[in-house]
Amino acid sequence: MAGRLQGKTALVTGATSNIGRAIAEAFAAEGAHVVISGRSALTAVIASAMAQAGSGAIINLGSWIARLGIPVGALYSSTKGAMETLTRAWAAEFGPHGVRVNAISPGWCRPPRRARCTPAR
Repeated sequence: MAGRLQGKTALVTGATSNIGRAIAEAFAAEGAHVVISGRSALTAVIASAMAQAGSGAIINLGSWIARLGIPVGALYSSTKGAMETLTRAWAAEFGPHGVRVNAISPGWCRPPRRARCTPAR
């Protein structure tokens, strides 16, 4: 069903690799104009514009790891926990103005396969 997002703009943070990149590609394939960003400050500016327009949707990418304590994972899991809190805060702030704010937290994902390098003979 190509074109479901025709005429829409999607801001995708963390879209340089993995799940974020796949989301950006899928949105573009559906006709969305995709803006790629790694900055929450930019998202906040765009969220304010969405609120002024009276509609919009923000989907933050969390992780199941935010709810666990794992060795050598403190920084990553704490940033994902902060993302969940930010999502709730933005939902409270922008929701009454017609902006949906949600987070998705996928489970473990297999990293993409890298091409095997074989030495030239």
